[in-house]
Amino acid sequence: MRNHLDSSPGGYALPMVIVLLLVGTLGGAAVASVAFHQARGAGALHSSVIALHMAESGAAYVVNGLASGEIAWPADGTYAGADVALLGDASLVAPGHAHGSGRWWVDSVTVSGDQARIWITGEGPTARAGQAGGSRRTVEIEYARGTAAYAMPFGDAVRACNGIHLKGSATIDSYDSRSGPYNAASARANATVTTLNGDITLPGNTKIRGNVYVNGNLTYDGSGSVFGEVITVGDITFGGGTPCPTHNVRAGGTVHFPGSWWCTGQRGLIVQNANVPPPPDTTCDILNVYDYVDAQLATARTGISSYQSGNYSGWLGYPVEFNQNVAFQSGLSVGPNDLVFDAGTVDQIFVDGDLRLGSSGTIRIRAPSTPGSSGHVRIFVDGDMVLNGGAKFIVEDGASVEFLVTGKVDIAGGLTNDAAPTIVTNDQPKPSIAIYTSFSGADGVRLGGSVTMFASVYAPNTKVTTTGSGEFHGSIVGGYVSIEGSGAIHFDEALADAQVGKSTVATQSKVLVWTELLRRS
Repeated sequence: MRNHLDSSPGGYALPMVIVLLLVGTLGGAAVASVAFHQARGAGALHSSVIALHMAESGAAYVVNGLASGEIAWPADGTYAGADVALLGDASLVAPGHAHGSGRWWVDSVTVSGDQARIWITGEGPTARAGQAGGSRRTVEIEYARGTAAYAMPFGDAVRACNGIHLKGSATIDSYDSRSGPYNAASARANATVTTLNGDITLPGNTKIRGNVYVNGNLTYDGSGSVFGEVITVGDITFGGGTPCPTHNVRAGGTVHFPGSWWCTGQRGLIVQNANVPPPPDTTCDILNVYDYVDAQLATARTGISSYQSGNYSGWLGYPVEFNQNVAFQSGLSVGPNDLVFDAGTVDQIFVDGDLRLGSSGTIRIRAPSTPGSSGHVRIFVDGDMVLNGGAKFIVEDGASVEFLVTGKVDIAGGLTNDAAPTIVTNDQPKPSIAIYTSFSGADGVRLGGSVTMFASVYAPNTKVTTTGSGEFHGSIVGGYVSIEGSGAIHFDEALADAQVGKSTVATQSKVLVWTELLRRS
């Protein structure tokens, strides 16, 4: 019997089927594996791309917030984790801001002066089921904030564009309200008197406790005295009754003495024909008063939807209170009545016409009780502003008032603040009561009476005259200034740091570094 293989075609069918099935199974598994890994890789890539987009979005949000001030600029130091909320936005802390399938948060902020280094992390969606989180990518920013420049018009006790006449017997001295109220016994000698263009004459008995700067000539023709340096671009003329100088005196021109006998022991303090250049900037109206007053008034007018009568001249017998912004038509006239404006809910009073406060009338700006309120009230007067003798305009401690007037200002009554001429908000001093007038005619401002007055006056296009025996706390800027009374001007040195008006950019904000940190997960 012979052994042989069956060579018929039917004998190979089953093995071939098994082999083909095995190969197909292995190939399908390989293809499935490749497809699985490709899908997984695509998901991870998708998550990574979204994570970077989230980090970039967060970086833009933070930069824009710092530039606009919506995100507070913190003190120097490093803020990480929950401390990031100290920037004033708790949503910056992880888990942060969610957008679509991703989110971002701020890891840390390191601040040094005007520069900050910020790390923002973005997270993409989960790449596969059961994964704790998606891909993360981090962007680092180095940001330098810009600095703003403001006008500081109240740096002198008295500043005039075209000249100063001191014919009264006033005392001009200084104090710093940040250290407490004025006290004659501790008054300081930092009350500068300055002309940007024009002369100063002292025919009276005015006593100036501070330096005098004159871009012109200085003439003593009375017993007035200066307890500080005297510097003039032009000549100086001393009268026979002029006290001897106590500080250095320098004249760019000639010094005229009343005789060889006068103050021989102090002649060494006096230098004539000295090198005294004119001031580097003789711009009187550094605020641009037409822009500051008239333009703001026009803008305010466009936002008024209704007016009401401002006639309160007849006796009412009860105080009238205002808890929202108000506009008065045909002026505001207050007789024997009390008008109270809540500075917590009122930030604008518009008077279309004259504001007249009678001798028995009172206007009170009540301090805000609303948390977060600035307490600042702007009073627009498209006309004259008159406070008669006996009138009272009271600004409570914690509130501040800004008068923007197109006409004349005549104040014989009390314009008082319960605290000081300066209020400090966010470590920045500003006038508690300020009067800005764009009037350009003759004799535009008169400050008189025998009462205490707190105000900073800015009237660069007209004459400012002080009369009476009252005490004025603040600063005066005028086209021409005449001090004619027997009262006093107490300059608050804090006003020299007061920033007023619109800011201009001193340095631009800019991003110094914007890059990704290579620490992906």
